[in-house]
Amino acid sequence: MSQHKQYKMKKSVFAILTVFLILSTFGCNPEKLEEEIAIPQACCGEDPVDPPPPPPPSNDTIQKN
Repeated sequence: MSQHKQYKMKKSVFAILTVFLILSTFGCNPEKLEEEIAIPQACCGEDPVDPPPPPPPSNDTIQKN
């Protein structure tokens, strides 16, 4: 192999190892997984957010005495 091909091969291997190291370091940690599991989540059609309160009655529907 020529020196140029060897250099490109070393550079490619270095880049792949660097990406793998970064992904393995920041990709997943047990503390983050425990936090995500502890957060209650909606299931089977449950609505996780309470609906807003109904609007106040308009002036037309209020009876005046």
